Amino acid sequence: MYPQHIQEAAAAMGRTLTESATPLYGSGLRLPDRRAVIELVKEVRRLLFPAYFGDPALMSLAPENYAALLLERICEKLTEQLKLALPEDQVDRAEEITREFARRLPQVQKLLLEDPDATFESDPAAAPAPVLKNPGDPFVYTI
Repeated sequence: MYPQHIQEAAAAMGRTLTESATPLYGSGLRLPDRRAVIELVKEVRRLLFPAYFGDPALMSLAPENYAALLLERICEKLTEQLKLALPEDQVDRAEEITREFARRLPQVQKLLLEDPDATFESDPAAAPAPVLKNPGDPFVYTI
């Protein structure tokens, strides 16, 4: 048996964990897998910058086949993680969100590959964009 002060504190914490609007404990706990999300970011990076991050074994594929293969992987993984991240009553939106994400990726790629100096040249208030200049730098924050 635990001492009284531990029992009281544990009971209060147990109530907080089970009554919280945000799932913190038990079967209601649904969070994206951190490793899966990191792998998703890496897959998107491979897709957007194949010369820097792509799988050399896949580089023999036609560009559209390379893109289709990676997009399929990305979409499957993203849908799984979205189902965990979305509120239970909105899980059915995961595929719709994933499709919209895939539809927008070509434009994101074009924006990332544009010459940032030309983009910022006409705007004296624009700060340098080192994230866009070097594909080796993380780009997730700019999307």
